[in-house]
Amino acid sequence: MSDNVEFITDESLFLRCVLEEVHRAREKDPSCNGLMCALTEGVGEVAKAIIDDPWDTVFQDCVQVATLALRVAIEGDPTLNVVRRFNDE
Repeated sequence: MSDNVEFITDESLFLRCVLEEVHRAREKDPSCNGLMCALTEGVGEVAKAIIDDPWDTVFQDCVQVATLALRVAIEGDPTLNVVRRFNDE
């Protein structure tokens, strides 16, 4: 077996989708303002999708949530800086 063979697992497919979506999302809206609110809303959409929707919809909603979580972890959400400063005092 060649060392160049790429194994596609569910995890690698998911992470590839997340990275592609991060690039699309940053091109569409480079601002990180409001990311935390969008992430919170997305988690609710996943919860609803798990109950009501086909699995491909759940997968896509999870990609969106992971994309937002990645952006929050890397970029933050400056709209919450006032709250963070208040809590740090």
